[in-house]
Amino acid sequence: MRLQQGTMLLDRFAIGPLLGDPGLFELTYQATDRRDESGVVVREFYPGAIVRRGDDGALCVATDDALFAYGLAEHELEAGALARLSHPHVVRCLTHGSAHGTCYRVSERRMGISMRAYVRQRGGKIAEDEAIGLATRMLQGVEAGHELGLVHGMLSPTAVFMDRGRTPMLLNFSAARLYYAQVAGDIDAARVPGFSPPELSGERDTVGPWTDVFSAAALLLFMVTGKTPPAVMTPSQGKRLARTVERSREITTDLKSVLLQALQWDPTARPRSVSLLLDALARAVADRRQVVALDAVQAEGGADLPLEPEAPAALSAWDDAAAPAILASMIVTGPTMGLSEQMEEYGSEHQKRSAAVSKRPVEPVPAGNLPPTQELQVRIAELENRQKGFNRLLGTLVVVVLLAVVGFFAGFRMGLSTGSDYGRVVSDTAPGSGNPPAAGSNVVSPPEDNEGAAPRPKETLAPQPAPVATPAARPVAPAARANPPAPRPASGPTPEETQAAIEAEQTRQYQAARADADNLFARRAWREAEIAYASVLALRPDDRYATAQRTAARDSAAAEATRAQTLIENERQYQYLRGQADVLFRERHWADALDIYTAALAYRPGEAYLTEQIALARDAMEAASRAEAEARRLEDRIQRATDENGIFVVPETPARLVDEATVRNQVEYPARARRAGVEGRVILRMMIDEAGQLHDPTVVQGIGFGCEEEVIQVLQNARFEPATFNREPVKSWYLFTLVFSLNP
Repeated sequence: MRLQQGTMLLDRFAIGPLLGDPGLFELTYQATDRRDESGVVVREFYPGAIVRRGDDGALCVATDDALFAYGLAEHELEAGALARLSHPHVVRCLTHGSAHGTCYRVSERRMGISMRAYVRQRGGKIAEDEAIGLATRMLQGVEAGHELGLVHGMLSPTAVFMDRGRTPMLLNFSAARLYYAQVAGDIDAARVPGFSPPELSGERDTVGPWTDVFSAAALLLFMVTGKTPPAVMTPSQGKRLARTVERSREITTDLKSVLLQALQWDPTARPRSVSLLLDALARAVADRRQVVALDAVQAEGGADLPLEPEAPAALSAWDDAAAPAILASMIVTGPTMGLSEQMEEYGSEHQKRSAAVSKRPVEPVPAGNLPPTQELQVRIAELENRQKGFNRLLGTLVVVVLLAVVGFFAGFRMGLSTGSDYGRVVSDTAPGSGNPPAAGSNVVSPPEDNEGAAPRPKETLAPQPAPVATPAARPVAPAARANPPAPRPASGPTPEETQAAIEAEQTRQYQAARADADNLFARRAWREAEIAYASVLALRPDDRYATAQRTAARDSAAAEATRAQTLIENERQYQYLRGQADVLFRERHWADALDIYTAALAYRPGEAYLTEQIALARDAMEAASRAEAEARRLEDRIQRATDENGIFVVPETPARLVDEATVRNQVEYPARARRAGVEGRVILRMMIDEAGQLHDPTVVQGIGFGCEEEVIQVLQNARFEPATFNREPVKSWYLFTLVFSLNP
């Protein structure tokens, strides 16, 4: 069934082992290019259902000659177009040709893995931004094929190849296989479940760019979710696919709307070209990328210094997970003070660069994905309002806590003073004196001298004034005068101790508030740090350190907001310039595209896409310059080789009379000339056009008597090969000479 290993193909390629399992429509071989011993891939048109291979390797059609001839013609046309396709995301077709009764196409061999294996290595699915980036580059290769009239027709995780540089590559274009399968009535064998659109079972005109739009959207869905989409053959299955997209948690709302449009069951409801799908994907991610930049700066807190002018280039690798680290790597370390001067210097420099770019003589390109949308503006406003509300709430809580603390200590001090008054009521009556206390009075007796006496019960102290006893009513015993009772110690702290406790608590609160503020400042949470330092100043208004730190936090927050806005503006400018350059590139205005790509590169130095496009534009300019120079040289040669009528006098190869000896023998000697004994040379001048037709025969030299007319009549029926110039047939002058002689 297959070619034998070692078979030489097209006098250049040595056939090796088969790559993969034999397909229903073609065989794929590993081969070696004997010119440089490099590895190549050879694809052979081999519809195994209707052909067999002879011992000499040639194919023999067993059943349907017309079907095989149709498929062979389609594969040859597709191979010829692929040979003209040169794109960095399409595996290059080196050559193609016919041999062994069928056609072959030879492609370069690249090392890597399929997209399905790549997704499996990444944990079963890919982040949305990375998937969109890979799909965008893949679709650019598909679009390049569409410009040459090619349709891929079978985009799937196995048809896209990830090389070692993580660059997506299209392995092959397979529309010819679809056309053959449609005619053969075996379209199910050419379908890729989950990735082929429903219209393939129709006629040939149902296959077009919209077919690749559907398959590319299904492939993007697979990359993000890690699951093969459900097959779509009927409208109900199309609704099932739409529900699958809508319920997916891995896909953002913007991407869902793009996928739902591209995965429509009705081909006329989808984007009609890959360019429209690329524009929709760009609009879906542009605003989110700007929000990611702002959120990442707020999450990380940014830095207290501005970005270097080259810093926005780090946003070239848009990845939600990596964005905070990318932004953190842009920060310039240094002292906290002096922020305003540095930001002012950077802002003026940015304005100069923006003004220089804005003066470029280019027409604005409408692109919905370039300016920030109203949704982004609303998002930013919500974030600002949320921050302001949080600031007000935190300030209110600080005031309430301070008032509560002050009130607590004031009440505590008052309670201590009242309790000490209650404890100071002591009876003037000594124990054992025999004088009872006054009625209605509560007396606290001092401790007895004899330790063996039973303890006297304590009486309840009531908050009432101490009784006043007169000397007459309450005589004092001598024993009492001799041994006055010792004063009872106070039950609470003194006012000095209370004040010291309040000051200690205030110091503790100050130190805790300052530590919290310093911690927030160290974590670069500038807004929260500013509020925390305000709380510190509420405890100690004259704290110079807190005042300086609060000012630094306020300046850093302003610098952070300015930096985030700068990032957004830089991204907007980059997207605008890239959009203009892409349009000019597609329109083949190479010089203008090169200039604008170079300007965009200032916002993202080292951007792979820009570098690649700049190289392509330069190559195209050089090729155009060479072609123009060659055209001028050719025009100069033509002017020197033609007369005033544009007819070549000195072509590279002159016109030639076919079978000239026979033509000369066909000329007969006119009877009149023979009777008159006329002899001589006849010279004719005529113009031979590009098709070899004779025009305007003119007699340069004649002898009369009908000799010239005889020669012209014979030459009118002769065949000529036209002259050539630069390998092309051209008009040229031709001289014919014939001698009439009576004595040959």
